[in-house]
Amino acid sequence: GWWQTMTLELPPHLAKAGNFQFLTNASLTVATLYLIVNLASPNARVLTPWHHLVSNLEFVVTTAYWTMILCFPHHLNTDSFEFDLALDLKIHLLPYVYLLLDRKPMVSFVRSAAQSVAFIGVYWAAIELHVYLNQDGITLYPYPLLNGIGVWGRLKWMGVFMGLSVANY
Repeated sequence: GWWQTMTLELPPHLAKAGNFQFLTNASLTVATLYLIVNLASPNARVLTPWHHLVSNLEFVVTTAYWTMILCFPHHLNTDSFEFDLALDLKIHLLPYVYLLLDRKPMVSFVRSAAQSVAFIGVYWAAIELHVYLNQDGITLYPYPLLNGIGVWGRLKWMGVFMGLSVANY
């Protein structure tokens, strides 16, 4: 799924920012790296906090994506990409299912929440910076729900995503 999504051709209004502008792809990359390390060394101590970060991110991706695609498809790039159920399952569901089955010891709620909020905060700052630096009338935010609502509106959406990530704890 990671390879398939990273090699998708992006439409012109999204091409400049590349594949990592999507929270799905950023999260999936961290999840894929986690999976590789976990398979190579399943008892490594570094995996416990990493597992919580990846689980929280994949929970956001899974719940937000399926809620939006089923109930509010206009919030996603449904005009730019064809719906591919097999790919959607690979990148929007199976990583989280794997993580549910791959249980690790708990870390503190504060640590789990801080990691997730920091990751999503850095993600948000990166897409804000990219759009700010490319004010060319073509470059847009990666999801239609982030366009035309101002910085405070986007902050609210990131707050929703942060809240979902923390709720996974």
